[in-house]
Amino acid sequence: MLPNRMPIGLLTYYRGVLELRFGAKSLWKCNRSTYSLPDCRYISSSSHDQAPQRKKNGVFSKIDDITLSVLKNSPFLHDYYLQMSNGFRAQGDGFKTSWKVYLRRRTDPNYQTSYKEHKAIFDTKSNFIKSSVLLPIFLLPMGMLIIVIPVMMFPQYLLPRYYWNKAQHKKYFTVMNERRSLQHTVVLHHLSYLRNNHQSQVFQGILDPIIKSINASDVPTNKDLLRLRDYCRGATNPLDASILPPLLLSSLCQINFLWNFFPPKWLAYFLSKRSLLIMEFDERLRRGNLVKNLSENELHDATFLRGLDCVSLSKEANQYWLKNWLSVTKGCTVSDAAFVIHAGILLSRNYNETKFRRKIFDM
Repeated sequence: MLPNRMPIGLLTYYRGVLELRFGAKSLWKCNRSTYSLPDCRYISSSSHDQAPQRKKNGVFSKIDDITLSVLKNSPFLHDYYLQMSNGFRAQGDGFKTSWKVYLRRRTDPNYQTSYKEHKAIFDTKSNFIKSSVLLPIFLLPMGMLIIVIPVMMFPQYLLPRYYWNKAQHKKYFTVMNERRSLQHTVVLHHLSYLRNNHQSQVFQGILDPIIKSINASDVPTNKDLLRLRDYCRGATNPLDASILPPLLLSSLCQINFLWNFFPPKWLAYFLSKRSLLIMEFDERLRRGNLVKNLSENELHDATFLRGLDCVSLSKEANQYWLKNWLSVTKGCTVSDAAFVIHAGILLSRNYNETKFRRKIFDM
């Protein structure tokens, strides 16, 4: 669950850097007493979906123009500089939204964020470590060219997703999905073990059709998954993270791209927070009926977060999967955190374009 207020130190850091880069007057069109929330037309985790327009904001804009003029005879460096500039501006848009939500909550603690505002806060926090290194360098004249070699060699590890171009977006999402797919076998093996050895025959009967579907390269039905959810709401939840073995917790954290080298209690906490975050996003998507309005990049971010190999599928297949996901998690509460984490694996494991064309989900 995202906190009601962003850490003030984090926000102040971003604000100082962006004011220096763009100028305070052009960046902030509000003050603490009067402001309006942005329309969030461009809030995304990478810059290739809709590059914001470059604005003339004094000395830094002139430096940008001079730099691009110098680099016009080097297409590689010219494109690289544009990619970094667009990523920087996209990150600035996300930060501005986070800052204005923070100000709004100072006067209205019960303010409910929209999906895109919630996403902007999440992106700002999750990219803090990478951004805290990059942003000061980008302040320097031609600073983006200073780090061109390490950035081009290790973009996946050094750059937040704001800065990835379309080819990088597809390549790195594919690599990341392949890595987490390797951990699926650990989770599925544990579910198979429970299907064969759990003390409750009722629970064994609930798991049996799910495991059979997975083994047959099919996707479990919503009916079977909801039976699993209802059983896990009981007094004893066999999938509760607090009772799972450390190896399984580590695999679940790797599947969700969470740190996995902490004690088991911490890993269980990380998984619970991730599950609650997904449920918060789900609630906002349902509240605004936003699935059909998400851009392709925003749709990829949404389905990838929940476990899907998004870049191998068409936009329509991603939308269909996400709509079904929202129907499965509708009504989920804090007590369903373990179910949500497992459901992402079960629904995404065998889903593909053919399954979409056959309309396999019983929504």
